[in-house]
Amino acid sequence: MSQPSLNPVQEWALRYWVYMDRRTQVDDKQAELEIHLQHMWPERWQQLYGTPAGDYGSAFDGEQEIPITDPDDLDRWFQGLDGARSMSSGEFTELLGWSDGEGGIRV
Repeated sequence: MSQPSLNPVQEWALRYWVYMDRRTQVDDKQAELEIHLQHMWPERWQQLYGTPAGDYGSAFDGEQEIPITDPDDLDRWFQGLDGARSMSSGEFTELLGWSDGEGGIRV
């Protein structure tokens, strides 16, 4: 033990990092268990969350799932994603309703 002890700021930072690391691990395990429950015991999923297993609510903006019968349709859909998702930073700030004032971007 030839090294000095941690100063109060270092000790706080270490405790905070340990806490956040454990919290992240617990959150990841919780998500993993929820997915496992959804697939292995759908009745219990519905009891806990009030929605049928596999129903993600507004996750897909209300779009109905369309079954893929032709693999070429899927290829065309993926090819169309590149053009549909590009925008400049100006378009992005306009979309969010931000305005560029003297002090930088303001919300």
